[in-house]
Amino acid sequence: MRLTFENRATSGRETLDTAIRAITSAEVDGAVVVYTSTGAVGGLSAYHLTSAEPLRLHDRAAYAPDRTGRPAEDLAVVPGPGGPVLLFGGSDGALTARALRSDGRFADPAPDLDLPVGPRTVERLDFRAEETGGGVLALGGAGALRLYRVDAAGALSDLGAVTGPAAGAAAGVAVGPGPDGATVAALSDRELFGAHLTDTGALEPVDATGPGDGLAIAAPTAVEMVAAHGGHFALVAAAGSQSLSVVEVAADGSTAVRDHLIDMRTTRFGGVQDVAAAEIGGQVFVAAGGADDGVSLFTLLPGGRLVHLDSLASATGARLDDVTGLHMTVADGALHVFAATEDAGGLAHLRATMGAPGVVRRGDGTLDGGPGRDLLVAEGGDATLRGGAGDDILVAGPAGGRLTGGAGADLFVLPGGGATVRITDFEPGTDRLDLSGFRMLRNPGQLEGAETDTGARLAFRDDVVRIDSADGRPIAPESLFSPAFPWPDRIALVPRAPDPAPAPDPAEVPPGAGPDGARVFRIGSEAPEPWFAGARATVRPDDGLAFVVDADAEGRIDLSAAAGTRGHVEIARPIASGDPQLGVGDALDVLRLAVGLEPSFGPARPADRLAADFDQDGEIGVDDALDVLRVAVGLETETPPQWVILDPEAPAPDSLSAGLPFTVSETGSWELSAAAILTGDLGAGL
Repeated sequence: MRLTFENRATSGRETLDTAIRAITSAEVDGAVVVYTSTGAVGGLSAYHLTSAEPLRLHDRAAYAPDRTGRPAEDLAVVPGPGGPVLLFGGSDGALTARALRSDGRFADPAPDLDLPVGPRTVERLDFRAEETGGGVLALGGAGALRLYRVDAAGALSDLGAVTGPAAGAAAGVAVGPGPDGATVAALSDRELFGAHLTDTGALEPVDATGPGDGLAIAAPTAVEMVAAHGGHFALVAAAGSQSLSVVEVAADGSTAVRDHLIDMRTTRFGGVQDVAAAEIGGQVFVAAGGADDGVSLFTLLPGGRLVHLDSLASATGARLDDVTGLHMTVADGALHVFAATEDAGGLAHLRATMGAPGVVRRGDGTLDGGPGRDLLVAEGGDATLRGGAGDDILVAGPAGGRLTGGAGADLFVLPGGGATVRITDFEPGTDRLDLSGFRMLRNPGQLEGAETDTGARLAFRDDVVRIDSADGRPIAPESLFSPAFPWPDRIALVPRAPDPAPAPDPAEVPPGAGPDGARVFRIGSEAPEPWFAGARATVRPDDGLAFVVDADAEGRIDLSAAAGTRGHVEIARPIASGDPQLGVGDALDVLRLAVGLEPSFGPARPADRLAADFDQDGEIGVDDALDVLRVAVGLETETPPQWVILDPEAPAPDSLSAGLPFTVSETGSWELSAAAILTGDLGAGL
């Protein structure tokens, strides 16, 4: 499935075409009418789309001069007293709306809708229509979030407040289908919260999800709630962390982060500002865009994994620079994405043609598709997947299997984990591979590829992909990918296991000494410490040349060559048997620090910040997190983990290269305290 740029429509008025802050749509007499709103000095626009005509202006209206309050960040078409109204804000206990005619054009301004109780100022809103003609409305603002029932005549009844962080739903609110009725999801400045609305009208809270739960985000910008494949998922966009996350919300209110994607140079959701979703034929599609001058399209698999389908970059005549808002809907068997951008006025219309509707099948054994665009997902044991004539998506299971795409442009999604998968009819240039499930696979150069008589063979660690071409000819492995993979980076989600970090003997720890979380020892010429066996000391006398000395098997460090001097000594010890093992949890904690968040265990201590600088360059970055992750999964790194020794009685240094001050007597005796920190090991002693 590919995105294409169809056209850009404008209202002809600069105040309505720039600073578009919200987009929504409604179906009117078989056509799609798309509505937009701008900032306080602008107004509303309506655009019309049919299968016979491109997106074009349908109507426009300035805000009423006596309107109070600023427009909300969202729009919604809801039932009103005399018909549908476009809801676009609210203040002082009333909602601001514009009445709509039967053809979707704007009528006279609708009277304000009284709120029985709610936020004083409406900043975020979302509405979910129900078959009864009414629906559920969520309003967020001024640190409050409430739900309302809207009946078919537009009357509102309060359903209650949704508890969450004091910041309310400042970063986004979404109402979607729930296990019994509806589910509302909202974003504060750093975590997701919400509630289930049951069929009895009761609100049951959903667990808050934040950095400590694996949702490592910074500067969240948007949330969307979807139902897919028997589950309920919140899609979370965050500009600061360049990320798109999927959080599953269970019927009992528990949550779990199911996927976490980071934008790469081949995708287009860096600095993501908005996310949109739509469902067609049992398949859910997701669009995301922001500061990366384009839009990326995904599909959501069972279990909550996102699969990248396409990314459309801004181009001459098809400008998508700095996307500020997105909306997606389905019409005439196609996905339609509407994008507001900062550098071009009006509304851009993108389209992804679906073709014939397909089937969604999950399980083990043999799964057969049909003539449409099928989604076949292997679960459990070895499976055989056979697509039909459409552009199918075939997802291999953890035990591998045999995949046959059939005719059409097929996408083969391989999960990784040490299995062997055979693809029987690959068409180079038409079919595609997705290896984003292979942990630690970052570029095509890491793959072991070989041409075979009937296709190609790819291998990465324990994963093997055997590819037979549709025409029986060999395939050059290097032809399967460009120099960079087309999909985003995926952060492995592994529960953090507690590190086996025994506390040092209290007799060896001077009271109150050392950065919190460091191991502290007393060492000297007369008191060797076995823990230092294998350490290397770089001795830098204040007067004289530096020299290096290795500790002996008993941990004794001989500084007699510096007798009668003062100076600094830098001591490093390689990791040894019995030392704490770096885990994936450590890598995720380093990543959280790199994007400005707290580690999973709470506020970072000085020792944690020093340990997070794995490559010891004075800064905590994403590269440090990736190096810790490589160590955790058994790969080599340019800088191996090691113990670095600091002065426990000095203020916390900015880096691990500060060393310890020493004084060696004329007879060669010396003694000092030493605090040991293992690079990459965060939360030591917790």
